[in-house]
Amino acid sequence: EPSAQRSSYAFVIQEALEAARGLPRVVFQHIGRESNVLAHELAQLAMRLNHSAVWRGRVPVCVERCVAQDLNAHD
Repeated sequence: EPSAQRSSYAFVIQEALEAARGLPRVVFQHIGRESNVLAHELAQLAMRLNHSAVWRGRVPVCVERCVAQDLNAHD
């Protein structure tokens, strides 16, 4: 329920909901950090480096383990 959001990220949630209104079907689902390790590690890397980037063909050494686990989990 958007009006019940007390998170400091409530504005982000509200913007996502507004953007989703223009799409035919969108499902939002909470996923715990343990199920989202790769995204968490990449976010931490961006915070440490104070920027974000796109890697093609390779990944940063600090997230290689997470990428391998994610790929193995979906095989």
